[in-house]
Amino acid sequence: MFNQIATPPALSFPLPGSFSEPRPSSNFFPRRAHLAKPLFKLIGALRGFGDLDVSGVAIPVAYQIDAFSAGATRMATGGLEGDFGSWPGVADATEGASGFLRLESGVRLPVTIVGAGEGQLEIDLPCNSILTSQMSGEDRR
Repeated sequence: MFNQIATPPALSFPLPGSFSEPRPSSNFFPRRAHLAKPLFKLIGALRGFGDLDVSGVAIPVAYQIDAFSAGATRMATGGLEGDFGSWPGVADATEGASGFLRLESGVRLPVTIVGAGEGQLEIDLPCNSILTSQMSGEDRR
């Protein structure tokens, strides 16, 4: 009597996760091609040394500028490193302050300060034909 193993009664429905439960096919959730594309595309980058002109004060800086496109929209953002604490007015620069960045090539670009840290500024600037020509190596002044 104790040597017999009892068998469970047959179920009229499949248990969750059992092999008898139908599984979705591999194309149950089709991939959409437009979702796989990156939202932003890097179209160029500039690195170098120049001057930041804020309120008539020229500050030597190292700059990094990246330009992106998202469809028909283009934007450029970057960072500046320099000794901003020793220059009056710039050390207190807050978001929204504007000035000009002179590149190594001598081209002046308008910039807006969007963030500040110790020795660093985050900037936005227009992604126009002047900037993109500098990124492609053309020398337009």
